[in-house]
Amino acid sequence: MVLGVGVELLFGDALADGPVAFDEGLGRGTLGFRILRGILYAWREMAKQASSGLGPGYGSAEDEGFIVKYRARCHCGAVRYEVGADPVDAKVCHCRACRVLHGAPMQWAAIFHKRDVRLVAGVEDLRFYNSELGRRERVLPCKVSCAQCGTLIADEGRRMWLAFPTLFDFGTPPQVPDAFLPTCHIFYATRVTDMDDGLPKWSGHKDESTLL
Repeated sequence: MVLGVGVELLFGDALADGPVAFDEGLGRGTLGFRILRGILYAWREMAKQASSGLGPGYGSAEDEGFIVKYRARCHCGAVRYEVGADPVDAKVCHCRACRVLHGAPMQWAAIFHKRDVRLVAGVEDLRFYNSELGRRERVLPCKVSCAQCGTLIADEGRRMWLAFPTLFDFGTPPQVPDAFLPTCHIFYATRVTDMDDGLPKWSGHKDESTLL
């Protein structure tokens, strides 16, 4: 990264005029031309990915057209992110993994498209854990948490971001938007307590298991 910045400083004027000017400014026959050019473009790609925080598929903190609708943060504030749309669904999960990892009888999650989520602080403080493999790696799907305070941030799926509504700023006292309210219970067959709320209760995944 430091070397990439050095190349940018040395050949910034030529780069600003495009690849051709860079080629002519440095000279195609110059020793190390290809190496320096490769380093520079690799550095630029790294910088581009860093600006998106969570990586490809997510919103970018540099996108001026991103309209913020909701904001969320961990307990200590090291990790903060924004979303630009309402969740597409919200569910309460009773599976054992969610109960144990959250230290609670169930997990409430609001589901967003990744493109509507952008990290604005704390990418270096993110910690990932794949409960199926029992490994602290970003192998999807996985749990995302703050390495500083331990707050569980979200479940990162292969295509979606499952946010935990209790991290969002809904005012004081909180006024939870209707879009965040659960539409059903999943993995209700493994529940540890009954819920008499009139919502559909699926034995496993929604629309893929038996209604109880």
